Formats: sequence, C-alpha cells, structure tokens
Amino acid sequence: MRKIFIYIFVLFFIATLPMMAMSKRKLTNRKLPYTGTVVNFPKGSNTYLIVPDNEPNKRLWVENLNTQFKIDGMKIEFIGVEITQKQNAYLKAAPYRLKMIQPKK
Repeated sequence: MRKIFIYIFVLFFIATLPMMAMSKRKLTNRKLPYTGTVVNFPKGSNTYLIVPDNEPNKRLWVENLNTQFKIDGMKIEFIGVEITQKQNAYLKAAPYRLKMIQPKK
C-alpha cells in the first residue's frame, strides 16, 4: 500500500513538471522591474554593460549576456542579482547575474 502511494506521488510530480515550465514562460510577458540600456564599453570592444535607468552612474557587467542583446543602445527590462567582487580586483562595472532579460516594449 505504501509503495502505491509513493508511485502515485512520483507520477503526480512528473505530470506537474510541464505545467511549472509553462508558468515560467508566461513570466516573460509581464513587465520586469528594472529597465536599462545596453552599452558597448569601450566602443568597438566585445564588452557590453547594462546601465540601469534608475541609476545612470552605475554599470552592470553581465558575463553571459546573450548575443541578441549585444546591441549598443538597446533598451531592455531585466531581473538579476549583483555578485560580490573578488577582493583586490578592479572591474569596470559591478558583476551581475541575470535571471531574466527581455527587450523593452
């Protein structure tokens, strides 16, 4: 009897995984809380930074920025977390880990 409940629970969990994945896709249709501009810095290099609209003097460096967002001057909406810098390391911008990004509509 206990095995049957375990099997039912596992099957229920597996059946709900696609629904959870779909709910994450719907999140991108909403307006994300932060807006900003992608900037090529220095000009002509492969480094792209995000300048938040609410803090124009701050620069965010994203290591894994997707190539579709590597357009100088592109307006975006994003969510993420600022990462702590390594000690004794000088960076052009604050390291940032993106959770979600989309073009601004």
